[in-house]
Amino acid sequence: MTPRSGGVEDLKDSPESETGALPAPHIYLGIFLISSSTLLFQLALTRIFAVVLWGHMAFMVVGSALFGFGLSGVYLALSRKPANERASLAKLSLYLGLAMVGTYFVISLVPLKIWNFNSDWLNYPYLAAWYIACVLPFFVAGQIIARILNDYPLRSSRLYGADLIGSAVGSVLLIPVIGWFGGVGTLMASALLAALAALTLSAKQSNWMKAAAALCILLFGAATYWNEKIFPIQLHNAKRDYKFAADRPRGILATRWSTISRVDFATFRHNIRKIWIDGGTNESGMYAWDGKLKKLKPKRWLSIGTAYELKTGQDPKVMVIGPAGGLEVLFALSHGARHVDAVELDPSIVSLLNKPRFSKFIGNLYKKERVNFVNDEGRAFLRRQPKGSYDVIQFVNNYTPVAMASGALNLSETFLLTTESFRDFFEALTPNGILALHRGATLRVAMTALAALRELGVENPASHLLIMPGERRNFEGFYMKRSPWTKSEIEQVYAFMNNLPGPKRYTALWDPSNPGHQGIYSRVISAPEDKQKEYYTSLGINLFPATDNSPFMEHYLQFGRKNLSKDIPFEFRSKESKKIWGMIPNGDFPYLVILAESALLAFLFVLCPLGLWARSTVKNSGFKHILGYFACLGFGFIVIEICLMKRYVLFLGNPAYSITTTLVALLLGAGLGSTFSQRLIDRPARSLKFVLPIVLAAILTEILLAPIVFQTFLHLSFIGRVLTASALLLPLGFAMGMPFPLGLQLIKQISQNEETRSKMVAWAWGINGYMTVVGSALAVFIALFWGFKSVLAVGMATYFCALLLVLGLAGKRLANS
Repeated sequence: MTPRSGGVEDLKDSPESETGALPAPHIYLGIFLISSSTLLFQLALTRIFAVVLWGHMAFMVVGSALFGFGLSGVYLALSRKPANERASLAKLSLYLGLAMVGTYFVISLVPLKIWNFNSDWLNYPYLAAWYIACVLPFFVAGQIIARILNDYPLRSSRLYGADLIGSAVGSVLLIPVIGWFGGVGTLMASALLAALAALTLSAKQSNWMKAAAALCILLFGAATYWNEKIFPIQLHNAKRDYKFAADRPRGILATRWSTISRVDFATFRHNIRKIWIDGGTNESGMYAWDGKLKKLKPKRWLSIGTAYELKTGQDPKVMVIGPAGGLEVLFALSHGARHVDAVELDPSIVSLLNKPRFSKFIGNLYKKERVNFVNDEGRAFLRRQPKGSYDVIQFVNNYTPVAMASGALNLSETFLLTTESFRDFFEALTPNGILALHRGATLRVAMTALAALRELGVENPASHLLIMPGERRNFEGFYMKRSPWTKSEIEQVYAFMNNLPGPKRYTALWDPSNPGHQGIYSRVISAPEDKQKEYYTSLGINLFPATDNSPFMEHYLQFGRKNLSKDIPFEFRSKESKKIWGMIPNGDFPYLVILAESALLAFLFVLCPLGLWARSTVKNSGFKHILGYFACLGFGFIVIEICLMKRYVLFLGNPAYSITTTLVALLLGAGLGSTFSQRLIDRPARSLKFVLPIVLAAILTEILLAPIVFQTFLHLSFIGRVLTASALLLPLGFAMGMPFPLGLQLIKQISQNEETRSKMVAWAWGINGYMTVVGSALAVFIALFWGFKSVLAVGMATYFCALLLVLGLAGKRLANS
């Protein structure tokens, strides 16, 4: 009988053998499951952070935790290889699942209050605890993936392909899993996948390892199913009155998670129920109604009825963006609207309001023949309608003043308030149609609308605008007409507003028929165009028009100390008073902290150990080129990925599906590209000389072609638009997936021995992961101040730098030979 030690099966499963070892099928499956688990965990954690903190903080905290990938490479470079690599991978997979669950317990039990750093020093150790808890799972996952790639250099391209395809599958899994099990259940499901990977990687290992993996599968499976019934989310930050509602007995009537938000329907008063979004980030009300249209009289008790008052008796056609509980729709019907398109982005709200239990409470409002209730993004829906369709377009910003004043929305982009969107709104209105917005910071909204009207060639654009105070601060009424406002219409608005309950409103913030008496609004809006541009920065606040390229409407404040005049609107002055150290806007602080944190941690845990190791060990002159190359890949890939996830919202509509489609297409394409690059590994340097120019050409094609495709194919169904987007993104992903595995082959080619190769791979993995963190933070910074096109340009320049490093390395090798 032939001894097994010399057989092919032993060679396939033994990383301790020569570097020509081939991975067994369960190794491919293991790395696939680990990658799926890790990305699903990251996305679930993002959604949970949006509830316990704020949405933009979720992205920043999880982006910060990606430092764990970089740290894993450093650890592997400085540590000894375990005696039993297969058993080590199985153990690490179990540790990964446990670390994921542990992260949830830390963020539930440690009471971090993200805006209280100035008043409570305990928030600093609390933040450290959260950060360590977030880093640990990524640190463990990074070790597993890096070790597998390191063990099988001849198949690293295919293994990296399995890693990327696994990540793509993980992003797809989020959509059904979060709907079935919620955010907590999704996090537990990611731990379940890690336990399945442990069972897979424990093949040919001891029975106790398999038993431990099986036990974890059962426990994590049970936690996935029962999720918040056993492990309810604990909120540490006050967001409106949500916590009060959640703590009341039977206060929460129903909860639904989606890829966009967590939605809670709650009791409030006997005739009012609340819809809470992401734990109080936003809210809407549901008002009891008997559903009898014939007895419905015009409602005149809130300023949101202003536009409808002007259209009474005209049977207007109406579009309401983000109707949620339906109050604006009810107002429109009460004033005789013949048809209302109610466009709600959040699928959870649509699903719950279609249930008889809640639909009956609001009189089956959304089932009325005159109402079309659709789940879509408002602007994407609007652009598929004929021009001149609507007499009234309305949407209400229900963000809490506390959130706005704290800067919690500073990094939140919205494509509904850009110059391009105002052009869309203007062209969608009938000749006498009205766009009605109810929100704060209307001075910057006015600047954006004026820029849009000028681009359309409208004469005297300020005559198309009217701004009235609302029921409270940060809630003005902004009205833009397709035709100029007449004096009689404005008088009708005054009459309606002064008959509302509460204080009288005799003075508009901007009245085009009387432009000389409204303080700062009058000075800015009535100023000549050149003078208006001076106001963009001279007042100490950011009044630049928001654009699709830079859609950060809530990013108002400038860096440094600014003495704002007393007639600057309240919301700007309240934000100015809350600057960190009087210099840094509250909302800008997180990404600056992450940039500083990245620099400090990189110096302590990456650059110092790397310098010491390289000085004592590495004699290869191309080592710096290799590290620079992998740094470029990590930075370039993440900034392009983040930018495209935002950019495709305009085409796909739903932000969650945009993110998922972009992730899946890029990662799947990259996985296929990585697998294909296996054919090019014999001469990696030569291959990279034509692969990297292909990447640059693909990025340039995306920059130039995407806007044309978006405009041409916007009329397609959602599935058609997803397929079109995928056709654009897959080739880009395919090209971007090849440089990393070819770089690993380049390391193998230039290394003096196997030990040096192994360490260099670990360092390459570490520096690549670290630059992912830097890239995620800098991408936000660049987008805020220079726009998304600049982010893509920086990503393209980074890949060009990678090409220069490859050419430089080739020149060094030629000189040495």
